Amino acid sequence: IANNGIVAIGYTALHALTDGAKNIAIGYQAGLAADSGANNVIIGYQAFDSAGTGAANPAVSNIAIGVDAMGSVVEGTQDQKAQNNIAIGQSALLGGVLANTKDLEDNIAIGRNALSATGTHASAGQIAIGKDALQALAGGERNLAIGYAALYSADENEDDNVAIGYHAMKLLEADTSDNNTAVGNYAMSAIEDAGVTDCVAIGYNALVGADTTSGDGTIAIGSQALTSLTTGAKNVAIGYQ
Repeated sequence: IANNGIVAIGYTALHALTDGAKNIAIGYQAGLAADSGANNVIIGYQAFDSAGTGAANPAVSNIAIGVDAMGSVVEGTQDQKAQNNIAIGQSALLGGVLANTKDLEDNIAIGRNALSATGTHASAGQIAIGKDALQALAGGERNLAIGYAALYSADENEDDNVAIGYHAMKLLEADTSDNNTAVGNYAMSAIEDAGVTDCVAIGYNALVGADTTSGDGTIAIGSQALTSLTTGAKNVAIGYQ
């Protein structure tokens, strides 16, 4: 091994490492396949165990804590990167074999299955905190989900959404649903297939919607504000119910 400051505890932890300083791996097969890379912290059964072999850009500065955390991430042999990610929880930021030019960078996933479906896709600057938060998202960017099952169903190209609260934006899955903010338990939780953009919902059940609700540019502030809206853009409702 070419560099120092390495800690490996557990059966075949960092087994393949030949070049890379300041790595810590604790757990059965933690960091198993990495033959290079630096500044990674890997704790858990088979955490981050697929990354590294033959990678043009070895993984650096990642934190993976939990069973299978970042467990399927493979950088590939082209120019893909897996850097500066934090994954805490079983299968958090599980990943996959990154496609050519697709990078996994600067993401935070905390909670079981949080941000676990990125697969071959790029993902940058996303935050998922809570069990199943952003669990289906493959190709979107810059989304923030905090809460149990927040943005649970978003699955492809949804971008720049903020969902904070239990089931906030839970069913939202139209690829054109971008730039929305939902703060509060169940806020925008039932909007599903219709693409909505630039909406703001703050409060319990605010703009909860239905599967086909549309209403770009709508603002609902207050407990149960605009709960029955199914269509209509640029509405503003402030206050209880």
